[in-house]
Amino acid sequence: MKLERILVPMDFSDNGIAAARSAADLARLSGGKLWLMHSPEIPSGISLDTLINPAPGQPGIPLREYFARKAEVDFADLREELGDLVADVIIRPERKPAGEIVKLADDLEVDLIVMGTHGRKGFQRLLMGSVTETVLRETSRPVMVVRAPSAEG
Repeated sequence: MKLERILVPMDFSDNGIAAARSAADLARLSGGKLWLMHSPEIPSGISLDTLINPAPGQPGIPLREYFARKAEVDFADLREELGDLVADVIIRPERKPAGEIVKLADDLEVDLIVMGTHGRKGFQRLLMGSVTETVLRETSRPVMVVRAPSAEG
């Protein structure tokens, strides 16, 4: 299996960062590139054009722009750590992040999607849903799921 094009959807959790690091190891071994993606879930009824005020005394900015700025800041350290392995950072705030991940993976013709998971079970999983689980069901591309090591080892 070739691993020249790897997509890493990020939520900036410990599991997401562990997934990015695992993807980077694979990319180094295969000479591949990474696309880092962030797709924050937007609750229904809220427009991406809604103006928000990120700091007192500053003018409002559209929610779409706020998410883009925040993700760039959140990605900065990770981008520096991964260096030239990163082909691009893509920010797509959407109502359904899983669908956006599947669509982008197809558009980029990636060889692998590497995602973190929180490993929720039972009622919490039913209530919260799972972006990773939905991507696994909806994509035809290989998916590697990563959990950060627990504090107990």
